[in-house]
Amino acid sequence: MNRYSEIHEAGVRPPANALDAQSWKDLVPSSPGYTAFSVTNGDQKPRVVMCSSHLTQTMRTLIERPLYAASRCRLSHYVSELRSAGVLIDTIGYRNDDETGRRLFGVWFLRSKVSEVPK
Repeated sequence: MNRYSEIHEAGVRPPANALDAQSWKDLVPSSPGYTAFSVTNGDQKPRVVMCSSHLTQTMRTLIERPLYAASRCRLSHYVSELRSAGVLIDTIGYRNDDETGRRLFGVWFLRSKVSEVPK
């Protein structure tokens, strides 16, 4: 399976609100303990996914905006964990990032309907 659900040609940029995370402090803060999120995929019934620490930060940020980062934060690990929990997250590829010299980079987009469950 291709790791990108689609790849844009050179010159197409990620959405202006996409966050290029330089460090964990750039993401939406976490709170102590576990956070429950209601996740709905298409017509399926909502289910609860429990997150803590960096997983909560990753989920909260994806709810707000598309997200990308080099290996500075190891965000791909947390995106993979969310996908394993059934959260639909697409990776859209973009070519030729002149600012960083990357030939191809991916931006994560949340596709599931997700909301934080109030405590």
